[in-house]
Amino acid sequence: MIRKITAAEARPYFDHPTQRRAGMIDPADLHDNGIEYWANGPMCAAFHAAHWPGVLMAHHGCRPKAWGSAAILARELLLHVWGEKSPDLIIGWTKESNRAAVAMARRAGFVVDGKLNLPDGAVLMQSWRP
Repeated sequence: MIRKITAAEARPYFDHPTQRRAGMIDPADLHDNGIEYWANGPMCAAFHAAHWPGVLMAHHGCRPKAWGSAAILARELLLHVWGEKSPDLIIGWTKESNRAAVAMARRAGFVVDGKLNLPDGAVLMQSWRP
């Protein structure tokens, strides 16, 4: 069952060491200001406005219990938020070296639109539409 949750409820989803590999999300820094969190069993997604009208950025947090079904759970969350918010596009950025996250995003339906070549490794810029 998909449900909207608070930042406090979302923290455990992003707290597992595997979820902190990219170093982008510190669970202690999660807040409810301008960010919506949605849970689907052991998967959570945070959505916020991106720097373009009609575009949402998604960040997924996955508990180990969801491994193996993460792409299905993520896709269900994406479809739900698409229906709730009616964006033009949902985007996500993933470190290219994080093979598990890249594979999960691909299986959930994200497509790679470009790459940011940074000193500590490339970041894939991806987008999703149903």
